[in-house]
Amino acid sequence: MLTPSQQQRLAAAAHSAVLCEQSAGLPAEITLAQWALESAWGASAPDNNCFGIKAYPGCQVQEFVTREVIAASTKP
Repeated sequence: MLTPSQQQRLAAAAHSAVLCEQSAGLPAEITLAQWALESAWGASAPDNNCFGIKAYPGCQVQEFVTREVIAASTKP
């Protein structure tokens, strides 16, 4: 069950995902699934950067402390 906060973030993400599907053709369900994984249901999305996208030289840049998971262990 989603918390009210998660439901609110999901509704906002779903709206954006549908707009993206209409313009780019990527199914909204795929975008939402990736959004939920990458941002912990929107809880970890500094400045609305839900996918942890990195900038390229020449683009406006904001630096954030991030953590990359290279190999996840299945052991507790």
